[in-house]
Amino acid sequence: MHLFKDSGKFIEAPVDRLKNLMRKQNHSAVDLVKIEIEGAEYTVIDTIIEDKLDIKVILVEFDEVYHSKDFKHLFRIKDSSDKLRKAGYVLAHSTPHYKRLFVRKGCL
Repeated sequence: MHLFKDSGKFIEAPVDRLKNLMRKQNHSAVDLVKIEIEGAEYTVIDTIIEDKLDIKVILVEFDEVYHSKDFKHLFRIKDSSDKLRKAGYVLAHSTPHYKRLFVRKGCL
């Protein structure tokens, strides 16, 4: 469910884990995943790590930067980035607005 900023309106859309989408398409590996999903990036990153998916490059926009109410989002971004590093990814690039590029070690 996505709430449109200050409108009180939202949309609902079906979702599925990336591993299930990969299985349906007969993909055992993915070269690039771009995550720009308006606040759900933390959950998707957690499931990618939990499912041990074979992904070479992950691009992620941490959307919370654009509508944060305090600085706690910086800790969530750091935590999520640390999880990716522990899962074998290297932070290859980051913009001032926390659009980040992670590359799996061995793919550089």
